[in-house]
Amino acid sequence: MMKLKFPILILILTFACLISACQTVSDADKKDSKHLRVATSYKIQHLDPLKSAHYFLVEFGVAELPLILNSNGKIEPWLLESYEQIDGLNWRLRVRPDVKFQNGKPLTAESFARAMNRQLEKSPETKAGIGAAKATTNGANEIILTTETPNPSVPAALADESVFPIYDVETVEAVGDDSLKLIGSGVYTGLYKINALDERELSLVRNENYRLGKSPFDRVSILFVGDPQARVLAVQNDEADIALYPQTQNKRMLVNRSDAFFKLSDKTSGGPSLFFNIRIAPFDDVNVRRAVSFGINYKSLADETMDEIYQPANGFYAPNVAWAKQNQRTDVEAAKKSLDESGWSTNADGIREKNNSKLAATILIYPQQSDFAALATALQAQLRAVGFDIKIKQVDDIQGEIKTSKTWNLAILGSGTLTTGGAPDPVLQRYFVSSSEENRSGIVDAELDELIKKLSRTFDENERREILGKIQDVIIVEKAYLVRLGFTRAKAIVGKRFQNFQPSPQLHHITFDTKAD
Repeated sequence: MMKLKFPILILILTFACLISACQTVSDADKKDSKHLRVATSYKIQHLDPLKSAHYFLVEFGVAELPLILNSNGKIEPWLLESYEQIDGLNWRLRVRPDVKFQNGKPLTAESFARAMNRQLEKSPETKAGIGAAKATTNGANEIILTTETPNPSVPAALADESVFPIYDVETVEAVGDDSLKLIGSGVYTGLYKINALDERELSLVRNENYRLGKSPFDRVSILFVGDPQARVLAVQNDEADIALYPQTQNKRMLVNRSDAFFKLSDKTSGGPSLFFNIRIAPFDDVNVRRAVSFGINYKSLADETMDEIYQPANGFYAPNVAWAKQNQRTDVEAAKKSLDESGWSTNADGIREKNNSKLAATILIYPQQSDFAALATALQAQLRAVGFDIKIKQVDDIQGEIKTSKTWNLAILGSGTLTTGGAPDPVLQRYFVSSSEENRSGIVDAELDELIKKLSRTFDENERREILGKIQDVIIVEKAYLVRLGFTRAKAIVGKRFQNFQPSPQLHHITFDTKAD
């Protein structure tokens, strides 16, 4: 009997630890209808708007942007009242007259432009999102944004969470490098302001100066819970109201449950891609890359591995994107032929060999995206049928691994094909232009560089669609620089009070409309 009791005891203690990791609120708080608790896999470690802080702060209702990409994929005003293009280089932006920072200071054209110019001067993300530009005031509520070169993606940049978070520059600069001193300073304009931040949670309270009125909750707790199962348990045990980034397998686990509910967005929100390191063998050979692309069963990944939460990936862009081409397909025989053409022969165990070396590779994944382990395992089996010997390695910092390691082969990353403002241009410039520091794969392609450059200067929608079509052919078919693995929908697990919660494809987790049922 002792042999049975000991493992059971360990299991009980393990789950107790998982649950306790989420217990940052008291029992009394659990019954507080004015307190929203959201568990996320990502830990917010600083509050510097020049770094990644503003991503999360926009997503959780603290910071706001000039424009916003709504749930239908359309750009509309947010902190701006309106915007219009004046000519090829200049854009007129009108600031809402009724906005205040959380600390009570009015948001004027001057303070708005100051935040924009600080981002343009100091933020690599802003420079990547819009290029060289300058904001100048033209009266109390008007700004003229001037770009160095014609840029059709200006509206999308103004709606991109990584480009122009608007904040009180004077207060931000006063704290210097210690961004934690911004706690309680109310430097943003959103409906909730920062009250505290530690290793376990970001604590928010209502912004009493919010222009739309009283927000639904007195306070919000963003709980940092890295373990995906612990996030589920947090909801089931009423330690959290909403759990973000759940595993796909939770969909079936929660069927017929009454303490937690699996929720999906109506629309797709991008999805994972398989990146190649084309600097070294075997993926320096386009035929080997094509073999991977042809050898993947995209329908099986979407319907079986991802339990129909994904749409099958049939191209670089999701089918709902206006310029998407359906040029990625499964063709096992074509995969085998590609390897034959490059001299890879099949050995006794089905693994291809060439010059006494096996066709072997390792797929990198990271824990923050809990579905990627299942995807990698499915790819391992599918590509073995073509002749690949695939291993899987999980790393905590996948971006660091890719930047520092010269020997990585494959990586599954959640990088989208559009910015959070809906533009294709900056993503293509960042990951596919030969000179870009974020060109993860090591692509050097003069034709692709020229196409992307031409796209970034073209305003006519028909011309842009033609250029984007050619770019998709180069990336997916002709050079096989990348493989799309699926188009996913945003998902969340919610408790009883939030069964009407709708996950946001744009990652707007908390908005003015977020409320209990």
